[in-house]
Amino acid sequence: MAREWVNYKRPAPDIEYMEDFFSACVENGGKISETGDQAEWLLTVIDGGTDNGEIVKAADDAHGGLLTLTCNDADNDALELQLNGESFALNSGKNLNFECRFAITDMSETDWFVGLAITDTDVLGAVTDSIGFRCPDGTGDIDTVAEMDSTETAADSGVDLVDATYVVVRVEIKGTSRARFYVDGVEVADVTTNLPTDEALTPTLCVRNDGAVAQTMTVDYVRVWGDR
Repeated sequence: MAREWVNYKRPAPDIEYMEDFFSACVENGGKISETGDQAEWLLTVIDGGTDNGEIVKAADDAHGGLLTLTCNDADNDALELQLNGESFALNSGKNLNFECRFAITDMSETDWFVGLAITDTDVLGAVTDSIGFRCPDGTGDIDTVAEMDSTETAADSGVDLVDATYVVVRVEIKGTSRARFYVDGVEVADVTTNLPTDEALTPTLCVRNDGAVAQTMTVDYVRVWGDR
């Protein structure tokens, strides 16, 4: 049975990472780089035409900061963004939480993932360990996924994205045995299998065209917090 947050108060965490994307300079030494360990986030560009039409930037005139990730315009062109370092792991007796607010321009023509994953250059296609939310097939569904060593527990949340409309997704992980998934504050899944317990993970954002039209993911914030 779905449960709603009622006057939900976030506990004071022992560890916390918060990114509001007030800036998103894409260069070595900036916020984002295509070269490993040269910025806070590593950007992987998949561009079948190699014509460099992708756009990654902080939005202008956006209260609170917004990151826009626009792929180039060929089918399966993609952008994958991961925080450098794998600083978050599932540990027995410890809580870990991931939350993200984002929007997709055209939900029926876009594949995407937001959550925690191991470092990988093909998160949407070949990642072995992850936990979060995704739509790998351009249907507009919001699917939940927990995956360890390429074996996953995945399901349709029953909630669909709406074009250019923000959604808040959150996963609450209890130790190494249970994860609850929420969409806009309503619980959509309770998972106890295939939680990625043998790898440290990092915040991950991915967007991919499901057709020969450039698609955009706009990210308001990413937050990870929990017990030390």
